[in-house]
Amino acid sequence: MAGRKRTRRRPGRAPTNGKVRPSVPIAHQLHQLPPDQLRQFAATTTAEIERLKTQVKQTAATIDDLQQVLHLIARLELQRQPGRGTERLPHAQVAADVLGAMGRPMRLRELLDALAGRGVVIAGKTPRIQKSNLIITLGRSPLVRRVGRGLYALAEWRQSA
Repeated sequence: MAGRKRTRRRPGRAPTNGKVRPSVPIAHQLHQLPPDQLRQFAATTTAEIERLKTQVKQTAATIDDLQQVLHLIARLELQRQPGRGTERLPHAQVAADVLGAMGRPMRLRELLDALAGRGVVIAGKTPRIQKSNLIITLGRSPLVRRVGRGLYALAEWRQSA
């Protein structure tokens, strides 16, 4: 069988993942060490513990920072997403949905605010141009009718009244 060489693991041993660990005396061997070596081993072990504690603190701080970044990304994505699938609907259809949800005729300013709340962007550099563009769009739509000065309602409400 050609290919990768297979090695057998000895039972009771953890895999080393290719890293060589320094020899650590087993608990029953510690009493056999001379006092100088025991003190040196204790100092080395204490230094290693402190190094690992510092590494854990740094890793925890990095994790906290990354979680904050993820939270900010989620907030930005929510701000950029249009509300309730309005990204492909015409402005007049969304306006009709808003009017249907309100259940009453609405002023143009209220309608603009409600559309903005759903993530709809009306073309125009200034609010006045945006208002004009919405008036033109609503005037061409069979779904919405102008029922008064600056007042818009669903076309089906006029037929049922």
